[in-house]
Amino acid sequence: MSAGGLVYALVAGGLIALAAHAIEGIARARRWPTRWIWAASMAGTIAVIVSAVVPPSGAVPDEIMARGATVGTATAVSTTSTLALMLRDLRTMAESAMVAGVATLTRQLPAWLGGAVGALWLACAFLALATLAFVHQRLRRARRSWPAVELHGRRVRVAPTVGPAVVGIVRPEIVVPRWLLEREEEEQRLVLAHEDEHVRANDHLLLGGACVAVALMPWHPGAWWTLARLRLAIELDCDARVLRRGVPPRSYGEMLIDLAGQCSGFRVGATALADKTSHLERRLLAMRPTPTRYSLVRIGALCAAAVLSLVAACEARVPTSSEIEAMDVAGAERLAAKTAVETMQGATAPEFYVNGVKVSAAEAHAITPNDIAAVNVEKSKAGAAATVIRVTTVAATADGAKYRTGDPAVEARASDAMVSRKALHEKMTLSNRMFEGVFLIDGTRADAAALHRLDPKDIAGIEVVKGAAAMQMSTDPAAKNGIIKVTTKGRRTTG
Repeated sequence: MSAGGLVYALVAGGLIALAAHAIEGIARARRWPTRWIWAASMAGTIAVIVSAVVPPSGAVPDEIMARGATVGTATAVSTTSTLALMLRDLRTMAESAMVAGVATLTRQLPAWLGGAVGALWLACAFLALATLAFVHQRLRRARRSWPAVELHGRRVRVAPTVGPAVVGIVRPEIVVPRWLLEREEEEQRLVLAHEDEHVRANDHLLLGGACVAVALMPWHPGAWWTLARLRLAIELDCDARVLRRGVPPRSYGEMLIDLAGQCSGFRVGATALADKTSHLERRLLAMRPTPTRYSLVRIGALCAAAVLSLVAACEARVPTSSEIEAMDVAGAERLAAKTAVETMQGATAPEFYVNGVKVSAAEAHAITPNDIAAVNVEKSKAGAAATVIRVTTVAATADGAKYRTGDPAVEARASDAMVSRKALHEKMTLSNRMFEGVFLIDGTRADAAALHRLDPKDIAGIEVVKGAAAMQMSTDPAAKNGIIKVTTKGRRTTG
């Protein structure tokens, strides 16, 4: 796993867990089951880790990072209030912010960290799986020695101290401690009703699968937190099902409190009536009626938090090596500022001003992200001619000149700021004698002659990869001098 993949997995997995937490709040307010929410969160965390280990091939253009962002001094205001455009802008803003943030964080980490985490991952996963297998095998052998008895019409195993709990995966059994046989019959019936609900709902399979999932990714804190929340959700859902049978909440709560100090606390992959003090408190509070005051406001806030977290997690991706090498805090802000111009393309005839001088939309879009210091969008009002977008630049253009406020020639200089594909193609072709690295055209090794034969109009993108990233990308010894990847339009369309 690369350092970028590690940061992506931690950030995206954390956002998925936060979204699950918000959705759980909505479900609790509506008295809905919540264990499947955390099961989905665990599956989502596994998915982002897999995508971090096996990222999609091909580089993503820097323009994607710039779409829809409003970071630093840039401010973008949408000219339409339709839901479709709002969702589109939300996605593009989340994508640019997440990718820029992941790339910036990755830049601060040493290159060797990804390999070290990968090796540690394998070692810890092996140890965790071995421990899980050892505990369950030991429990399986012990279960065979525990006598089976009939308790209120239910076959159970009686252990010296273990339980109450459901143990076993393929053949689950209810295990009760010997001291429970000395308790009142009503208390015994409540305990059996609780554990029987676990068996009916196959909670042992859900919790066992979650334990295996965490053992496969033991380094991810979001996975451990999700497992703890899933265990609590399983118990809360089970309590709710027992109460729906007509059991008085007061009697059931007293039973939980009475048994909490005596239960075994066995928690490795088994649904147990005993639980941590903090979880016991949550279970008791969940039995009380939910207050209706401010419930709609709370649900609305939780919905917004869930949507934002899910969108950010879904739009995040592993940044390319070139994005990581080029990214710093200032660069991320300038790159995001470019979006304020691009997202206004759908507006009705917006007017563009660069350093106080009116320019065309094409000329404004031609300004590179590094040349932008700030973007101010003045939304059109009733009676106004159009939306006004004002761009302030600070960086030099491609030819070394500066944008100057009020310069009559600003339109020509803005046009020169964008290096055309033809010029870039000619520059690469003429300088290929000095380049001793590797040329890749649509993923295939090529020479200078093949590059020269390409029509500049057919070039969709060019990416330069240097250093350790280039060595990882190709086993060719020349890769130490860098790799230039050229992607053609036909390849991008079909791929």
